[in-house]
Parts: sequence; structure tokens; C-alpha cells
Amino acid sequence: MALKDFLTVVQLVGSLIGVVLIIFLAYWCTKWLTKKYNSFSSGKHIKVLERCMISQDKILVLSRVKDKVYFMAITAQGVTTIDTWDSAEFPETEENESQPDFAAIFKSKLASQFPFIKVKGSKEEDKQ
Repeated sequence: MALKDFLTVVQLVGSLIGVVLIIFLAYWCTKWLTKKYNSFSSGKHIKVLERCMISQDKILVLSRVKDKVYFMAITAQGVTTIDTWDSAEFPETEENESQPDFAAIFKSKLASQFPFIKVKGSKEEDKQ
């Protein structure tokens, strides 16, 4: 009877390890595919700076081609160039450049909407 219980526990632990391994592999494959997709979306001379989905079939794209930056609208019917700028107006930015986190943005919006609430670390509190 003890051997049967032991085999049941081994089978349960093996199944648990298998599930954790599958989740880890799915996470790793997703990260790998994302890196590959990002390298395919920008070429040697063309780089997509930003994309913004307006609806399911409408996208705004900011892309750099050599020394020009193009602002384009992409729809199911075609691509329209909205505006063009010199590349000097859009300096190179690092992809790892830190952006404010959600908590910082939320605190600043909260402080601006409700001035009677004092938020720690806010600019108003620092001035006083």
C-alpha cells in the first residue's frame, strides 16, 4: 500500500514539474519570437519608430527612412503619407530608455485631479 501512495505522489510531482516546464518554455519562446519579430520589422535603412492602432484596420506609423521621418496612416485601402520631417528633428533614442512607471503617472494624475490629497514625493510637497 505504501508503494502505491509513493507512486501517486511521484506522478503528481512529475505532472507539476511538467506543467511548470511547459509554462517556462512558452514564456521563453514568446520572448524569443518577439525579438525575432522586432528585428524583422526594422531593416537596415528603414526603422519603425512608433505604431499606434486606431482601430482594427487603421494604424498610424512613424518611420525613419535614411534622413527622413514619415508619419503615415495605414488602412485596408492603402497607405497615406501625412507628413514628412528631417531625421534631425527626431534624435535617436535608446530602446531601454526609462519611461515613467504606472505608479508615478497615477500619483501625478491623482494629485492634479484632487489637490487636497497630498501624495508623497510629489512636486507640490517638495516645494513646501
